Amino acid sequence: MKAFARALADLHHLASAASVQAFPSEAMRLLQNWITFDGAVLGMGRAEEAPQAGLEIAEAYVHNRASSILDDYPEVSAADPITHAFLDGLAAPLRCDCRSLYASRAREGLAAFSRRHDLHHLMIFGDAPPARAPARWLVMYRGTGLPFGAGDAQRLYALWLHLDIAIGANRRRALESLASDRAAESAATVVADMRRALALATPHGAILAADPLFVALLRKEWADFQEISLPQPALDSAMQGRGYRGKCIDIQFSWHFGSLACSARPAAPARLSPAENRVAMLFSAGMSQKEVARALGVSEHTVRAQLKSSYSKLGVHDKAELTRYVVLNS
Repeated sequence: MKAFARALADLHHLASAASVQAFPSEAMRLLQNWITFDGAVLGMGRAEEAPQAGLEIAEAYVHNRASSILDDYPEVSAADPITHAFLDGLAAPLRCDCRSLYASRAREGLAAFSRRHDLHHLMIFGDAPPARAPARWLVMYRGTGLPFGAGDAQRLYALWLHLDIAIGANRRRALESLASDRAAESAATVVADMRRALALATPHGAILAADPLFVALLRKEWADFQEISLPQPALDSAMQGRGYRGKCIDIQFSWHFGSLACSARPAAPARLSPAENRVAMLFSAGMSQKEVARALGVSEHTVRAQLKSSYSKLGVHDKAELTRYVVLNS
C-alpha cells in the first residue's frame, strides 16, 4: 500500500513538473510499474453522430505502437463493440481477447486491424463523453497471449481517477504558464487587457486547456461549440498564420512550447464610417435611397454600396434592424 501511495504521489508530482508534451510518456512509464502492458493509447474524443456512431479521436498519445493506429481506427470504430461499450459508460475496466472477439466474418476488418497493430489482449477504462465535453480514456494492449487479469483491472480502476486528475492539473499548469507569460508581455509593453481569455490547443486544434471565459466566448460565437477542439474557422485562421475575428470574439494565435496558444477577447462593436453613418441615419429615418442620394449629393450607387457595407459590418438584414442600431447609437 505504501508503494502504491508513493506511485500516486509521483504521478501528481509529474503533473506539476512535466511539460504537456512530456507528461503522457512519463505517466505511462509510472503505470508500467503496476500494470504490465506493451502498448497503450491515452486519448480524448467524442461520440460521432449517427449513422457513424463511432468514436472520433481529437487528440491522443500512442505508447509503443505505430502512430498509424490512429489513422486506421476511424475505419473500424463504428463496428467495434469495445467502442460502443465505452461510449455507453464503463463501471469498471473492460478486458477482452481481441482475436476471439473479432473472430467472426462480420468483424474481419476489426480482426485485420488488431493483427496489424499487434493487439492480442486489451483493457480499457475512462470517462465516456458528457454533454458538450470530451471523453477521455486509456486503453492498454498486450501482444502476447497473457490476458489482463482481475488484479490488473482493479489497479487500473484505482489509478484512473488519479491519472485523470493529473492530466487536468498538468494542462492547467501549462495554461497558468501561458497566462504568466502574457502578463509579463503586457507589463513590458504597458498594454494590459484583463478581458483576455486563454487556451492551449494541439497543432490539430484539440483543446488541451481553456479558461472559463474562453469557453464562454466561443459558445457566444458558435452556439454548438463543444469543449474538445477549436471551431474549424478559428483553426483555419491559425494555420494561415493570422488571427480570427468574428461577430463576438477576436482570437490571436501563437506557439507556446509546441502548443497552439489562443488569446481571445470580446470583439469590439462594429462601427460605421462617417459616410456610412450619414446614409444609415437618413435611410432609417424614412428616406428612400434616391432621396438619401439627393440629400447628400451622391449617386444612388454610392448609397446602395454604403448600405450594403453597413448591413455587413453590423450583421443586420433589414431596415428595421438598421434603424434599431441607429437609435441605440445616435
